[in-house]
Amino acid sequence: MQALSPHRLSGMVAPWVVWALHFVTVYSLQGVVCAEDVLRHEMAGAEAATWLLVAIGIAAVAATIWLGLRGLHAWQRARREVQPDVRRRRERFAAAVAALSGLLSTVAIVFTTIPVLMLPPCA
Repeated sequence: MQALSPHRLSGMVAPWVVWALHFVTVYSLQGVVCAEDVLRHEMAGAEAATWLLVAIGIAAVAATIWLGLRGLHAWQRARREVQPDVRRRRERFAAAVAALSGLLSTVAIVFTTIPVLMLPPCA
């Protein structure tokens, strides 16, 4: 899992990749649901498509929170050093960026998921 380390570029952008995948998946699935008239049956007060989109949103939020917490813990570890060298300062900055990326992408996913809860799937 070294490739997604919060100290690397891949770790800093991973939450945004999750958001982008969520965004494309939700809007593509929404288009298919409306165009092909699938997943339109009622389940527990909402259409099946709505429940699927909410589940995808919850999974994406969980992933970005996990990535953000990894960045936060890495930043806290790097902050404890008494006299950090240049490499450690860069790692601390990268970890802070990873943590903030996790937070901001979580907010973006929530804002993308809210209309799913408020509007009918094919209005």
